[in-house]
Amino acid sequence: MKKQFKFICGYYWKAVKDGDLTYYFMNAILKKSEFGRTNNYARSYVRDYLLNSELAAELKKEFGDKLVPISLDLTSMDGFKDYGCVEGDILAIPNIQLLMKFGESIPLIDSWYWLANPNQTPKRGDAHYVQYVCSGGRVDYGGGCGYARGVRPFFILKS
Repeated sequence: MKKQFKFICGYYWKAVKDGDLTYYFMNAILKKSEFGRTNNYARSYVRDYLLNSELAAELKKEFGDKLVPISLDLTSMDGFKDYGCVEGDILAIPNIQLLMKFGESIPLIDSWYWLANPNQTPKRGDAHYVQYVCSGGRVDYGGGCGYARGVRPFFILKS
């Protein structure tokens, strides 16, 4: 395990290089949580938790200016861009675009975990369903309120 993962701030992370950046995906879930009152990651319980987490504070202390602010596209699965992008966080959950880009490099884990993308948006009459990854790697969607799934964060460092 030590060769495949890096132990950072008390957790194992899978490092994936992309040019002059290295993405670190947690090899577990940080916690289980409902997504939020709606399927908008920008206003979700998950994002609020990550922004104010002890882990985010530890990463800032450990890496400082080497941390790269994250930009997440929150486009819904049917292409609606109502929720825009989330910018500037140093710890976040992946969106479907990151999963597609790095999916072969991110190991499966034994928990279901949220993605940042909504299934649809209120323009299509859906403010509840959110994408998630099953333990076998299948992507599905489910209600974000009343259902707890894993929070599997990532962060980015300058290589």
